Amino acid sequence: MEGQGEESKIHFMKRAIELSRHAVKVGDGAPFGCVIVKDNQIIGEGWNHSKSQYDPTAHGEIDAIRNACRAMKTLSLEGAEIYCSCEPCLMCAAAIHIIGASKVYYGVSKSVVYSILGHPLKTIEEDLKNPTDQRKIPAQSLLSGEAQKVFEEWHQGKQ
Repeated sequence: MEGQGEESKIHFMKRAIELSRHAVKVGDGAPFGCVIVKDNQIIGEGWNHSKSQYDPTAHGEIDAIRNACRAMKTLSLEGAEIYCSCEPCLMCAAAIHIIGASKVYYGVSKSVVYSILGHPLKTIEEDLKNPTDQRKIPAQSLLSGEAQKVFEEWHQGKQ
């Protein structure tokens, strides 16, 4: 939360880095770890499981979000703080926004990681700025009326 002292922040960041080492040690995936904190308590932890789960979306932040949401039995982690061993990629940053986190702390910047790995995520981030029909993987609307009807019915049922 906003008033956490530097000592607590360092403690949580060290835990995220420890989880990133764990991911490599056990062979789960790349060195990315994450801790989610609310009211100065860890409510979720995660590390990269992409390799072991054959899941390219199993990033440390996603794993931590899934674990925290299950533990708290909620889809919102409003006000939580995120501690990541690396600056979140676009997918993880979007998930962090969706859950309503209040702040993100990260160790290494993604620009450093991209320079080391030559990572395709940087290319993806640039590509997503293009109109959908001009992307590397073009997207096109199909049966939009049918799909919209289902969405609208669902939305009306929520009210």
